[in-house]
Amino acid sequence: SIKISNISDAGGVLGIIGLVAPGEPFSGAFGGGNPAVPGYMISQADGNIIRAGGAVVSFDPNNQISLAGSIISTSSRGPRNGDSRMKPDIGAPGASVSAEHGTGTGNTTFGGTSGAAPMVTGSAALVLESRPYLEPIEVKAFLMNYADTQVAQDFTGRPAPVTRTGAGEVRVDASINGLMIAFERESWSPSISGMYVPASKANTVIKRSLRVRNYTGRRRTVNVTWSYRDPSNPNNAALVVQAPSSVTVGPHTDKIINVKLRIDPNLLADSRMTSGDAGNDPSWLDAAELQGFLHFDDGHEPFDVPFHVLPRKSADVTGNVFLGFRSDGTARVNLRNRGVGTAQNETFGIAAVSDDLPAGAPGAQAPTPDLKAVGVATYPVPAGFCSGQDSFLWRFAFNSYEPQTHLLPVIFWADLDVDGDGAFDYEVINGDFNVLTGAAGLDGRSVSIVFDLNNGGAGAFFFAEHATNTANTVVTVCGEQVGLTGTDLGTTAVTAQFGTFDYYFGGPADSTGLVTITPGGERYIAPTLGNIAGLQTAHMDVIDTGSTGFPDLGVMVVTNSDQGPTARGGATPETEALYFKAPSAINAFPF
Repeated sequence: SIKISNISDAGGVLGIIGLVAPGEPFSGAFGGGNPAVPGYMISQADGNIIRAGGAVVSFDPNNQISLAGSIISTSSRGPRNGDSRMKPDIGAPGASVSAEHGTGTGNTTFGGTSGAAPMVTGSAALVLESRPYLEPIEVKAFLMNYADTQVAQDFTGRPAPVTRTGAGEVRVDASINGLMIAFERESWSPSISGMYVPASKANTVIKRSLRVRNYTGRRRTVNVTWSYRDPSNPNNAALVVQAPSSVTVGPHTDKIINVKLRIDPNLLADSRMTSGDAGNDPSWLDAAELQGFLHFDDGHEPFDVPFHVLPRKSADVTGNVFLGFRSDGTARVNLRNRGVGTAQNETFGIAAVSDDLPAGAPGAQAPTPDLKAVGVATYPVPAGFCSGQDSFLWRFAFNSYEPQTHLLPVIFWADLDVDGDGAFDYEVINGDFNVLTGAAGLDGRSVSIVFDLNNGGAGAFFFAEHATNTANTVVTVCGEQVGLTGTDLGTTAVTAQFGTFDYYFGGPADSTGLVTITPGGERYIAPTLGNIAGLQTAHMDVIDTGSTGFPDLGVMVVTNSDQGPTARGGATPETEALYFKAPSAINAFPF
């Protein structure tokens, strides 16, 4: 608003704010000033067209597009952080004009969740007034089951995902007139949440039970059908919903029906889900979510139950975890991918391991990011890649005991003492892009940031790699970013310590002890392992280099490594990081 106010003060008749980062235009909070002219926000892509010159944009106050029936872009988007359960439950009008106390005629616009929540609260009160005997779950079900599902994402009319609108926009009159409800038997939720599913089997089935309740004095039969929320999503082909075609419920009784969400991951597109370079792009989430509604209709008062699942085609790799070395210093490990997804493999020398800490309790506002192990890999690069001389990429792979839905709240770090004076010289972390730019708020994209602890300053050459809903995070730096060059390969020992914490929510942190690592001096390497296609086998040859400048723990294989915008990787939680243990270090592993 202050930007539009400045335009107004300068004599402008309207203002256009073009975003400078990917993402949808949004409605921000009041930023001061007196914006006396209309203001508009447009996407970065549209803004670039205008900035390039030659574009003609027309504004006609007599040709306004109604936003009725659409949801504001700033409405909190689900699914829920932590378990990918569907959220929100329901939508409601959030914008209003409030009278200003003591002014007589003054008023103030007011909006957001703080405006929508009272609408739902009042609706719940009216439903309870009409049926004072209802339990809380029943009130919630009447509100959600009878919400208006025809909510658009924007003025184009594109259906808004259920993870933005929930069951739809509240309709208290329909809720009061409703005759039946349905809610999930186990969770007592009037929605079906399949949550995140690492689908490695060709026939992956999610089973849920719905309790259908009849509030009338006669038996009622309702037809049951289902539909996709967005029929244009090509991933819909992977999902089939199986439910009875009808259900008959006696007067004032319940009936349980079983619902199956059947997923064929072979029909899913390869994953685009990432917290890195497209971490703030909602399009990959729109494509990955499979969602819709179960429709119950007896010809009188129809009602609906939303369903949602977030599946990903996944690998499932197994192999002998103990390395048996032959006389030539190599060990062969036979690997089998039992999943339908490709195992996108990258190998790392294991630098450190850590004990499993108790997880933070739900709702305690004290999550505990918990390091399991850290791997390191070195890749020599020629002059011109990092600097004017030969150099190397240093990649740090962090694996935690619990996954992160999105990397945004969690920081993984590596502190490095490169000159051997006993004090850390550099800190390498994953962090939000705005940490570098200094822009207000959060960008949503995670980058590999290096802090110079001696001279100050920070920089990033690479995005962080995190496929969302995974316990694996990889950060990358050039040697020069941490005071090293190609001449340090295999020769310069660096003292390192690794750790993690949740900067957004707080809570306990975790860290390892000090270890010695040498770029290009990993003790165990497996340079020839490539990807393993679904339902295929391969072998990994591990080489014992004999290096004394690196821990002798073994090899970590990340099976869901990031290989580009359409191949972010997917693996089952149990197999997304595999550990192959050296004979001398078996007892060093707490897992």
